[in-house]
Amino acid sequence: MKRRVFAVCLCVLFLLTALTSFAVIVEAADHDCTGEDCPICAEVALCTQLLRRLPLILLVFACASRLFYAVRKTTRRVYLPAFCTPVTRFDVLNS
Repeated sequence: MKRRVFAVCLCVLFLLTALTSFAVIVEAADHDCTGEDCPICAEVALCTQLLRRLPLILLVFACASRLFYAVRKTTRRVYLPAFCTPVTRFDVLNS
C-alpha cells in the first residue's frame, strides 16, 4: 500500500512539473524581450530543458527503484537465521 501511495505521489509530482513548465512556456511565448539578458527568455530556456530531460529522469528513477527493490529482496533471502523453520522463514521474508 505504501508503494502505491508513493508511486501515485511521484506521478502527480512529475505531471505537475511538466504542466507547470509547459504553462510557463505558453505564457511567456509573446513577451516583450529586453535583449540578450532577458530573464523571461532564461526562464523559458530552463523550462524547455526540464521538459526535454524529464523522460530521462523518469527512466533513471524507474531503473533505480527497480534495482533497489531487487537488491532488497535478494538480501532478505541471504540473511535467513541459522535456525530456519518454516515459521521463522515466513516471518523474515514478510517483515
